[in-house]
Amino acid sequence: MITDRIASPKSKLQQSLPVAFSWFAVLLASALPIIIFRQFSDNTSASLWIGCIQAGCLLLLITSTFMWSTIKGLRGFFIALMVIVLGWNIVIPFVLDSDMWSNVSNTLPAGLALIVLNLIRLFPLPLMLLSLIGSNTKRQDLFLVRGNVKARSQFQFLGKQWAISWILIGIIFLLVAGLVLPAYLSLTMQPSLSMLTRAVVNLPFIIIAAIMNSFNEEFEFRSVLLARLIPHVGRGQAIWLSTFLFGLAHFYGQPSGVVGVGLAGIAGLLWASSMLETRGIAWAWITHFVQDAVIFSFLIMYF
Repeated sequence: MITDRIASPKSKLQQSLPVAFSWFAVLLASALPIIIFRQFSDNTSASLWIGCIQAGCLLLLITSTFMWSTIKGLRGFFIALMVIVLGWNIVIPFVLDSDMWSNVSNTLPAGLALIVLNLIRLFPLPLMLLSLIGSNTKRQDLFLVRGNVKARSQFQFLGKQWAISWILIGIIFLLVAGLVLPAYLSLTMQPSLSMLTRAVVNLPFIIIAAIMNSFNEEFEFRSVLLARLIPHVGRGQAIWLSTFLFGLAHFYGQPSGVVGVGLAGIAGLLWASSMLETRGIAWAWITHFVQDAVIFSFLIMYF
């Protein structure tokens, strides 16, 4: 009995360590260090050095998994975070800050420039695919199937269990993305009539770019991260970890700042929940696509 009492706290500690290390890794890999630096400095190019430091620290974490069995299972998650840092915090900013991109974006028509921009943002995708080699991760584990789009979301509110169909949630999200978001962007960006015409003319390019970006972000920030995390930290922690990382990544997006982080966080929370509860990517990809199509329609007016 004495042995059992002594072993119990150790067991709880071993269970909590993967969660603690996961949060530490996400804080390290997130846009938070870059956001803090840029709020107190005008030197935006130094963000690349922060990205290099983040990648180096994640490499140390990956190395530690070979020596510490308690966090061995998180190795794939740390590798996925390192891929995100290499792509989104180092390579993509480096390319977009280069004279080459400046010349290309100023030379190409707006629609083609939008497509090229999203091709550049695909850089982490093949690396993320390579990181899955040898992991025995199946397509179903990555939620790369349609899933049950009629599944019901289960949650507790006011002490009662509620069940809402994902069809209803999806329709509400589509209405918000298709009506509320355009209204908000119209008020904040105030485009002219000629700008709106430019968006209509480039609609085919907007649709292609939205398809590319929505799948890219769903795969990198949710499919892979959730598949890597759930077996080791559970469904709830996996959802919040991926949501935190995704939300902060949109601090310099559109919308930007705290509002951008909040909106992206809410969207990320819904998309991650939809994947787990429908066991598929359908609702996450469709609603993400509609949101991106609206945002790209406004962004292309200023290309």
